[in-house]
Amino acid sequence: MKKKRKFSIFDLIVIGLSAAALIGLVLILMYARQEETDKKLELENISQEYEKDSSQNTSAQASRELVINEVNQAGWVEIYNMGKESRNIKGVTIWLSGEEKSKVSEEIRLASKAVYIIELKETLNSLEQSVLTLQDVKGQNIQSLLLPVLQDDESYGCVEDGSSERSFMTASKERTNQESEMAARGELVFSVPGGFYNSAFKLKLEAPEGYKIYYTTDGTQPTIKSAVYTEPIPITNRSGSNYNYVCADSLWFTDYTPSTVKMGTVVRAIAVSEDGTITQQKSESYYVEIGQSSDIMNLPILSLTTDPENLFDYFEGMYVSGRSYEDAIARGEKDAIKANYRNKWRKSAHLEYFEPNQDKTYEGDVELSMLVDYSIEEVQKGFLAQGTGAYEGSSLEKYYNGVSAQLQIQTNKRDNSYKVREYLISELFKDRAAGIWDISPCILFIDGEYWGGYMLKSNYDEKYIAGRYQVTQEEMVFVKNGFADKSQYQALYDEFYDFVVSEDMSLQKNYEQLQMQMDVQSYLDYFCANMFLANADYGLEEATAWKTLAEKEGEYTDGKWRFLLGKMDYTIANRTAKGASSSSIDTYLQPGVTDDPFLQSLLKNDEFKSRLSATMSDMVQNVFTEQKAKTAMKTTSAMCSKMAVSSYERFIGYTDDRFFKNEEERILDFFEKRGEYILKYTDELIK
Repeated sequence: MKKKRKFSIFDLIVIGLSAAALIGLVLILMYARQEETDKKLELENISQEYEKDSSQNTSAQASRELVINEVNQAGWVEIYNMGKESRNIKGVTIWLSGEEKSKVSEEIRLASKAVYIIELKETLNSLEQSVLTLQDVKGQNIQSLLLPVLQDDESYGCVEDGSSERSFMTASKERTNQESEMAARGELVFSVPGGFYNSAFKLKLEAPEGYKIYYTTDGTQPTIKSAVYTEPIPITNRSGSNYNYVCADSLWFTDYTPSTVKMGTVVRAIAVSEDGTITQQKSESYYVEIGQSSDIMNLPILSLTTDPENLFDYFEGMYVSGRSYEDAIARGEKDAIKANYRNKWRKSAHLEYFEPNQDKTYEGDVELSMLVDYSIEEVQKGFLAQGTGAYEGSSLEKYYNGVSAQLQIQTNKRDNSYKVREYLISELFKDRAAGIWDISPCILFIDGEYWGGYMLKSNYDEKYIAGRYQVTQEEMVFVKNGFADKSQYQALYDEFYDFVVSEDMSLQKNYEQLQMQMDVQSYLDYFCANMFLANADYGLEEATAWKTLAEKEGEYTDGKWRFLLGKMDYTIANRTAKGASSSSIDTYLQPGVTDDPFLQSLLKNDEFKSRLSATMSDMVQNVFTEQKAKTAMKTTSAMCSKMAVSSYERFIGYTDDRFFKNEEERILDFFEKRGEYILKYTDELIK
């Protein structure tokens, strides 16, 4: 029989130290987990505070109670109270194509499940779709409806009062819609418009008698070989791992694939006559049970539908490097920048746009091409959509180029991981003498698959200038990168530029003449904003400028040149700039500053230098202050943080909860320190 082994003092010490280490490790893990939870709650609270204050979110909730139940061509709108309690509808207004048409001026309590008629006092005789909007007394959108063209005395409304299923019908004014008869339209009709829905449903398709319907649900163009419609199509939440378009490009040097992707269902259908002629086609996209996801709530949403081969096919796909890239390799063109996505191809597509409250206010066929910018080599690329322009009353309208009807669906370029800088700057740089774009984060779906966060950014063109400064397009000249939009006015800009760079601006008479030709404060705001924000790209593009052709009374009709802020993604301590946009860098030493003959000529004038110093002090003390940056960052984080994290996880890899918070702290640290440095450098420049 063996003796029982006794523990030595050394053994007891080892056991004690091991136990202490284990307890310490547990405490560290508990602390780390608690810190992670606290940070997550902090971001959640920011988002919830924003959602609580956001008119867009309020509208989304209100739209579930008060809805547009029926619209009649004769010029009346029936609203329906879906709520459980009566509502005071005084102050409710109806807007059509961006114009207020009617308002409830009396105290009226609309009972639960009751309807009220609002007379527009005009018939609806539009030959194209329009946007009908219901607003509350505070001017917040309750619901927007993409209204189709109506025939005489025809209605378009809910099949059952308040339901999501809509149809053309006979008028049922002040009666339940169930009493209406469905109108035979002689066209292909979907029973439910594309959109975001809280539960699954079955979609019914109808075509004129004698026509057969063929359809697809994967984005491909239907043909007579596609599925034949015989019964309603189930529309469900298809989110999960059964996605198609993640690693479609040989240049994407990663094996990463997300475990799950949000997905909707795109239904494309054609109506085919008995002789085999395709007479009609229609496309709608549906998203079930994902509308309340925190990374897409309160954001505009674009749904892009195109045949997958148009984007991802090796031979014909314009989103991938494809054959063009490998052909260049085969020829030994190692330095050539060749790829399918650089071929300037244009492909047909269908685009739908949903407001932040997820009401659809635009749909149309577009010609799609790739946006060739910094992100063209990345996994997530930008697009150009050439269409006819969005409808008045849709918030998408201000982002459509007014001349070419071109919409830029852009990534955030060198700030694409965080998607925050240009939006933050737009929040801080409002109401300055220099102009700045309208910009909004948005979500893109391609053939129903979540494709991450993008930016909608207004184009600098005559349409933007006319809206921003209240001048007419016919009386202005617009210059971008040194070229006038109208060639006959190129000489106006060339003469102005040559005058500044060739004349001695130290002479007061020349400077006074300059002040008659240029809004000096506009230029100083443009220049000082770039310097303060440490734009590492400053000078790579010539300033965008505009002026009215004639001199008239008015703040902006004096015929003086004014300036607009350019791209600002390479700013505010952006890591990709490798120190070139730090809070301490002397931006005045950039070649874009030192080699700019226009600026260097102006710096010869003492009055200009004095105003430059005053403008920079104003930027430090009033525009880009630490406190204002914190306030704007709060709004920006609520809009962009979850979108940025979700996009990163879609294409790059999963990340922890501090991913966005770390960048937020980096940005705020820039604003805390930048003022002291830039004022010192400005003083050195002036002296």
